[in-house]
Amino acid sequence: MKVKLDSGFLYGLVGDGRVAQHLKTYFSLLKIPYQQWSRRSSEPLESSLLSCSHILLAISDQAIRTFYEEHEFLKQKRVIHFSGALYFNKIYGAHPLFAFTEESYDLETYRKIPFVVDKTEDNFKEWLPGFENPYWAISATDKSFYHSLCVISGNFTSMLWKDVITHFEQNLKLPREVLFPYMNQVFKNLIANSELALTGPLVRNDDFTIQKNLEALQGNPLFDIYQAFTKYYPVAHRSPHEHL
Repeated sequence: MKVKLDSGFLYGLVGDGRVAQHLKTYFSLLKIPYQQWSRRSSEPLESSLLSCSHILLAISDQAIRTFYEEHEFLKQKRVIHFSGALYFNKIYGAHPLFAFTEESYDLETYRKIPFVVDKTEDNFKEWLPGFENPYWAISATDKSFYHSLCVISGNFTSMLWKDVITHFEQNLKLPREVLFPYMNQVFKNLIANSELALTGPLVRNDDFTIQKNLEALQGNPLFDIYQAFTKYYPVAHRSPHEHL
């Protein structure tokens, strides 16, 4: 697929997974030029993307380094990957801090997605011309820790909410919609003041309720998670001086 405009640069997009699909949508909304290649393409990689100034590797983390090293012509390009955990000094890392589903978003949503990028001497706009997103840079040594926090805060909470919704519907025979006001307020409270957002029996030191909750969860995989949080809470909520 080729889309080219007279804008002074041309993106080469490698991959056809979820991130690649969202990049294509964003490019189309911004009228940014691009060419796409994937392993299903009929043309060879180099002939497809040789004219591109910037190569975007929207491929799996474990494939990025090998893919770059196997294609010599990439060393003459600006090459960007989107992994949050990987640092590879020959490729610029720009991680979109967002949750991408299979549904496309509107332009306003795409523009607001923050990018967390590798610290380099070059400006973000030189690596990703045409992008209108906010961005912040972190050091290579912080990337794995940064991404682990993303996984915990986004992926793990999604797993928990999914299981809670399932139990509401299947075990309690309650519609999922009954959870939505609660869910929305939890995140509003976190955004407004994360230090004061937590409520419930852990905050109240309500051992009676905690024990009743654990008894109700016996035999359920959520039992171990609940119990782990009872141990995590006192450590996580020490004063800053106690962590030193």
